[in-house]
Amino acid sequence: MVNIATQTNAEELGGRIATAAGRLAQFGPESAEEQAIQVHLVAALYALRRAFTFELSEVTAPADDPGDELRLVAAQLAEGDSTQAEKWLAGFYLAAAEHRLSLIPPKLKSYRKVESQSMVPKRRSVKLATQTGRIDQIAAAVARLEELLGILLPE
Repeated sequence: MVNIATQTNAEELGGRIATAAGRLAQFGPESAEEQAIQVHLVAALYALRRAFTFELSEVTAPADDPGDELRLVAAQLAEGDSTQAEKWLAGFYLAAAEHRLSLIPPKLKSYRKVESQSMVPKRRSVKLATQTGRIDQIAAAVARLEELLGILLPE
C-alpha cells in the first residue's frame, strides 16, 4: 500500500514528468545531432512514465525472492504473454530510462561544448526486484532528464 507521503511525492513527480514531456514536445531539432539527442530524451521520458505508472500500480506485489519473480516473468514470456508483474516492469523501465539518459551526455557535451564536470552521471546502487526506494530512483532519473533538458533547451 502507498502511504500519504509517497502519494504526495508521486503527485509531484507525475507533474514533473508531464512538464518535461511538454517541454520536449515543443522542441524542434534543427540538426542531426539535436535529433539524436531528442530520440534518447523521448525514449527516456517514455520509460520514466512507464516506470512511474507501474511503480504506483497496486495490482501485483514483488515476490519475496527476486529469483521467484524473474522465473514468473520468464514463464509468462515463454507463453508468449506480456508480463503482468507490474513492479518488475517498473524496474525494467527505470533501467531503460537510465540507459537512455547515460547515452545523452557524450552527444550533448560535444554538441553544446558543455564542461565535462556537469555531464558526469551520478552513481547509485540498485536493488533488484524491490520497491525499496524505487520512487526515489525514478525521481533521481527525472531530475537527470530535467538537467539534460535544461542544457539542451535553456529557458
